Amino acid sequence: MKFVFSEHDAESEKDGHSGNEEGNNSEWFSSNDGVQWRRKFRENIRTRCHNIASCLPGTKQLAKDVTIPLKSWELFINSNMIQLVIESTNIFIEKYEPNFSRESDARKADPLEIRALIVDNNIVDLICVKYCILNV
Repeated sequence: MKFVFSEHDAESEKDGHSGNEEGNNSEWFSSNDGVQWRRKFRENIRTRCHNIASCLPGTKQLAKDVTIPLKSWELFINSNMIQLVIESTNIFIEKYEPNFSRESDARKADPLEIRALIVDNNIVDLICVKYCILNV
């Protein structure tokens, strides 16, 4: 290995910073460990193909026209699902009907009652929040 020594005075060199620190300071900021970062990205850099968003976020197709939570709930739960819940609930009620003396204590469920149960218990809001979080 060969070493080359120079008689140049290293102390006379500038440390790489320009003399006009005040004007340049607004373009740069530094972290706690001394790393310097630009405040704005350079504009002459090409955006790579894989960084381009081809699908914009937001609601799609049928959900674009929805303005209230109840309508969004109806997109997820259709009348066939409501009917299935009603049939299952009525089977459960029939099983325990002999335990009640009055007929009104074991009344059959209807679609209006099931919809009211879901809306009144804020299940609509929970479904909307879950939908927004998962972005299905």
